Amino acid sequence: MRALNEKIDAWISEHHRWLLVGLLLAVYGTTLLLTQGLNHPIRADEEHFWETTRDFFVQPFPPSIESLRSYRELITPLSYILWGQLERLTGEAILAGRVVNLLMSVAVMLLLAARGARPVASLGSALGILAYPYFIALGFHLYTDMIAGFFVVFGLHFHLRGRRWAGFVLFALAIATRQYLVQIPAAIVAWEGLCWLRDRDPARFRAAIAPGLACATLLGWIAFWGGLAPKPGLDHWVPLYPAPMMSVSSFILHYGLYYLVILGFYFAAVEALVFRELPRRETLFQPWVAVVAVALALLFWLSPPFLSGGHPGGPFGRIMRAALPGPAGDMLRITIYYVLALFGAVRLGIAGGLALLISVLGSIMSMKSQIPWEKYLFPCLLSLWYLRSRPDLAGGIPSVRALRSDSDDTRSP
Repeated sequence: MRALNEKIDAWISEHHRWLLVGLLLAVYGTTLLLTQGLNHPIRADEEHFWETTRDFFVQPFPPSIESLRSYRELITPLSYILWGQLERLTGEAILAGRVVNLLMSVAVMLLLAARGARPVASLGSALGILAYPYFIALGFHLYTDMIAGFFVVFGLHFHLRGRRWAGFVLFALAIATRQYLVQIPAAIVAWEGLCWLRDRDPARFRAAIAPGLACATLLGWIAFWGGLAPKPGLDHWVPLYPAPMMSVSSFILHYGLYYLVILGFYFAAVEALVFRELPRRETLFQPWVAVVAVALALLFWLSPPFLSGGHPGGPFGRIMRAALPGPAGDMLRITIYYVLALFGAVRLGIAGGLALLISVLGSIMSMKSQIPWEKYLFPCLLSLWYLRSRPDLAGGIPSVRALRSDSDDTRSP
């Protein structure tokens, strides 16, 4: 098996360029064909996103202070401002906004798949993010997530390449698009801080300054609004769903557990399939794995993520509920969820470092969201697949085969 894997990896490395071209043509050609050139009807959240853009932000730039404080949404306004300017310039904000999103998704794919020190890791990571159904869907709809994801993954790229102030600008733009993108620069601050405490290297302390200032821009938005979002947005959306973000001490535990389930499925399981590898047996029998397994079992017992028919979590959650409907299928479904969550936790525990901090912080933040939704993992999964595409970088995710001295991936210090 090992010899076969080496032959496959060598072939992928040799034909990397043509494989990437074929992948892009297949994915985006099919997307344009199925959407009639992005002219498909407006639907779902596109409707109220476009309504907000039209009612508040189709105006000369910069927008008025009043419009920035009075729009009826819960998220920061950069995407609406962009779409408003596109409407002023073209009169076709919906189509133009979809084109921008699609181009941003292409740019993210090229970033992941660009030939680096490990061509197999880069191309495999591009395939990995495509397995996440929201990646392409967000690329051809007028949604805010792709814009925010573009900024945050390129911010991560520049930070790890040593261009910290370029990263600061991109992280600040990501937070100005969706507040919860703060999780990525916050995880970087924690990672750089922990590395500084370990190594006492002043450079690691200085490296935390730029992402820390990016995180502080969220405080600026909160001060500007006098709350977590514009008051009309809070008044409209908060009564419709649970609102744990409105109380410092309020968390919904099973939202965080479902977050781990999706990490286990869309990252750990997909990675194992794409790269044809699993953790070694001796890794799985370490004491920390047993501790994680017991702790996770206790949390699943306290608050199992059954979810509901109205809010099943996303495509994976809907498929699981259809295949194992409650109440008869509840326990088997939760058992599968537990296995996936444990697999994801162990894989990210092996990776450690920045990847683990991004995942833990994302899981905690998900417990403050209004609904359990697989779409909310978008920035986390983008970041993890970027780190997996660059295992040679400090902060990159090495292959599980990196535990062997003859691995094709190595962990940088």
